Amino acid sequence: MTNLHSLKRKELLEKVLPKNDKIVPVQYIIGNGKSYFDLIVENELEEVVFKDIKNNTPYHINKRSPNWLKCVNYKYAECFILGLRKHKFGWLLAIQEGNDIRPAGIMEFVPK
Repeated sequence: MTNLHSLKRKELLEKVLPKNDKIVPVQYIIGNGKSYFDLIVENELEEVVFKDIKNNTPYHINKRSPNWLKCVNYKYAECFILGLRKHKFGWLLAIQEGNDIRPAGIMEFVPK
């Protein structure tokens, strides 16, 4: 299936996915990418991935495809570094809320 067109892969996946509230196919639109990303930012969502559907690009297992562009709605906050992930670089982050410190996630890269 990895060599099929991405829209064909989506079509096949929707046929085999169980119909329930826990597993749902990722929604997608074709076109209007800039307007869609503006909605991502406006609704404080995390990111969107733009994919090349004009060409029959294969699915790359366990690596990023050069035909996909991930656009992140970055948010900035002051965080505490609580530790390091062992096997792959990543800072374990936390943020302060009132008198509490709560986990905030992992930062996998550090901008210059």
